[in-house]
Amino acid sequence: MPSNIRAVEITIPDAEALADLYGIAYDLNNAKYLCDKAREFFHPRRHDVQIVDGLIAAAIIKYIRCFSTRPRTGLCPSDISALSQENQEARKFIKTLRDKHIAHPVNSFDEAYVTATVAERNGIKKPNTSNSSGPRQNFISGRIQQ
Repeated sequence: MPSNIRAVEITIPDAEALADLYGIAYDLNNAKYLCDKAREFFHPRRHDVQIVDGLIAAAIIKYIRCFSTRPRTGLCPSDISALSQENQEARKFIKTLRDKHIAHPVNSFDEAYVTATVAERNGIKKPNTSNSSGPRQNFISGRIQQ
């Protein structure tokens, strides 16, 4: 029985391709696991929205990473050509969802704002009572224009 065991990295192209495939399989398995966990935490009338949202966002990121071309070789259209048209469209939808709402948010829900709250009581203006910031969807009063 050997007393020493040593691992050596293999850097030939076939080994790098195998490592890329391992990374893709790892991300796909993680995406499935995260989706399964999101289902566990989701209950129609009572669930922690932030936990479910975080699990789904992480699953989407892991899934779409499988199609990226950097730093590893990802899946290409021919790799998924056997999927139904519906599943191919779902992949495009998930990528768009990731691009617009998770990785590169470009929607109004992600805009931040700053407010200053002032009060008036019996015609007398009171000093600033609070300052806040947050997502624009919570903004319910007017904007101060310059």
